[in-house]
Amino acid sequence: MTVLIVDYRICNLGSVRRAIEAVGGKAIISGQGEEIEAADRVILPGVGSFRQGMENLRKLSLIPALQRHVEQGKPLLGLCLGMQLLFARGEEFGSTQGLGFIPGTVKKMEVALPVPHVGWNQIAWARPEPMTEGIPSESYFYFVHSYVCRPERTQDILGVTEYGEAFVSVVQHENVCGLQCHPEKSQQPGLTLLANFLRT
Repeated sequence: MTVLIVDYRICNLGSVRRAIEAVGGKAIISGQGEEIEAADRVILPGVGSFRQGMENLRKLSLIPALQRHVEQGKPLLGLCLGMQLLFARGEEFGSTQGLGFIPGTVKKMEVALPVPHVGWNQIAWARPEPMTEGIPSESYFYFVHSYVCRPERTQDILGVTEYGEAFVSVVQHENVCGLQCHPEKSQQPGLTLLANFLRT
């Protein structure tokens, strides 16, 4: 199975590509709108701020291609910042409009623990889905983030993690899925998630 990894100048693409290859997939890295629109599956990774991520997508004219990809019913997976960009709005460095595939807002973590949240933590599944097949609830994944997603619809919540409070760590709405963790750094559970994305 071939998956396109979006290059919008704000992510480590090599580690995601190696993870896809490790589970038997073929990865194409591209920042071209026509290739994104034509791809069967797309991964939107990302490291950095919500505002910078959206500015880069806008400057590279990639937002319409991502919208058409989703409208065609093809799978899209957001990783870390990529998950946050799936939402309607983010509050990092001021209010910024997101891609709007999932209703909700991205807000700063307000917990009595060190922020950013860095390291291994558990994800509890809200329900069984093909994306979670073969991964026990409460499995550990690797996180690095200071902002969290607040979906408007409870049915979009697929996984929850505890760090001072419960936050949404996995979302899924129809053909759009997002992971707040870094599956490419999460050993076997992360690789299984990526393999499930390639299969479903």
